[in-house]
Amino acid sequence: MAEIGRIISSSLDIHEVYEAFAAELAKLVSFEWASVNLVDLKDQKVTITYASSELIVPKSFPLAGTFTWAAASEPTGLVVDF
Repeated sequence: MAEIGRIISSSLDIHEVYEAFAAELAKLVSFEWASVNLVDLKDQKVTITYASSELIVPKSFPLAGTFTWAAASEPTGLVVDF
């Protein structure tokens, strides 16, 4: 976890940070893909700012009813196991 914090604060190039973040996260938990999403509560929309693999989804979409909405609604986050 400390390494993830170091990575996040290590560079102003956000894409470089995302790649390193995903690599370090993979050491902690197993996942097929991960994304970093920005939530705009005012406009009720989600924008994907990073995805660890190529996803066939729009880059922005409505917040309501999404996994992002569910994760943002929980103070501890959300892990989905399919």
